[in-house]
Amino acid sequence: YNIFIAGGVGINPLFPMVQQLAFCSTPRAVVLYSAKVRDELLFAETLDELAALQPERFEIRYRTTCQNNGERFDRHAIAEALSWLRRDDEHVCMSNVETYCCGPKGMPEAIVEECVACGIPRHAIKYEK
Repeated sequence: YNIFIAGGVGINPLFPMVQQLAFCSTPRAVVLYSAKVRDELLFAETLDELAALQPERFEIRYRTTCQNNGERFDRHAIAEALSWLRRDDEHVCMSNVETYCCGPKGMPEAIVEECVACGIPRHAIKYEK
């Protein structure tokens, strides 16, 4: 199981991994992707197409930080993503949830703490700052 969390151009290093997973027979993956405004969501059309091909195993969730009350990905959003990943098997070991994060200064560190609070072990969280 995989969670990818990207902020702005932080999607660039994650996008090839997301593409690869979309065409593999791996378990589910969720992409949580935020940008200031909708027009700044790079690769959104391609991500939507990938999700449409395999909706049972691939989910994309967007947030815009300067629109719609400035929503960001927080503990609640991560918990919802985990619920979606585990919807058919609530006994998924949290150590098997690989989490990748890349975004602007301060975001990856904050996301790591939110993920840990949701039960994802630190060793399962990879991030770039």
